[in-house]
Amino acid sequence: MPTTGDLLNESLGLQLILTDGLAFSLLNLTIDIENLEEDPVAQIAAPLPNATFTPAEEVNFSGVGSADPDEVVGDLLRYEWSSSIDGLLGTNETIRTRLSVGNHSITLTVTDVTGRRDSVSVPLRVCCATSPDPDPENPTTPLRHDPPGGAAFGIAALWWVVAVLVISAVAVAGMLRRTARLRQEAATSAGRRPRRARGLDDEE
Repeated sequence: MPTTGDLLNESLGLQLILTDGLAFSLLNLTIDIENLEEDPVAQIAAPLPNATFTPAEEVNFSGVGSADPDEVVGDLLRYEWSSSIDGLLGTNETIRTRLSVGNHSITLTVTDVTGRRDSVSVPLRVCCATSPDPDPENPTTPLRHDPPGGAAFGIAALWWVVAVLVISAVAVAGMLRRTARLRQEAATSAGRRPRRARGLDDEE
């Protein structure tokens, strides 16, 4: 005996026997059954359109609400989730997965047993990758980013400072020696002049 699910575009032959108790007659009937199959309806319950996620987050995808008007004849829906960037994501009514960075168009396609299908899409964005904590013991410690060539620049600056200090020290030492020499010459000159003056007084 055919089941309800088998009655898709089928022809059934029926034979009726009519009798009054004394005689009988046969009546053959043919009934054509045509299934008016309707398309399923895809619906995305999650994620919401234009939602934003980070690459570390797992995104929940839900096709709850998708339906097939022909479920009465035993149709079962097949689900297929896909991303415009990552391709096929899963084949269940609900899935959970991570996505690559970028602007995605998420598409849910539902297909019934006769091959009829329906699709629906929502846009979402994955961005703003979070940097790892530099110090698990002190989460507030900021990351230090040294510019390219920073070490070489620091060494060069140090040598420049040392050179300036050496040149300055040499210059100061020279000035001190010159000052001391001038003082010595001044003192010598001052010591000679008084002796000459006393000699002149004696002669007078």
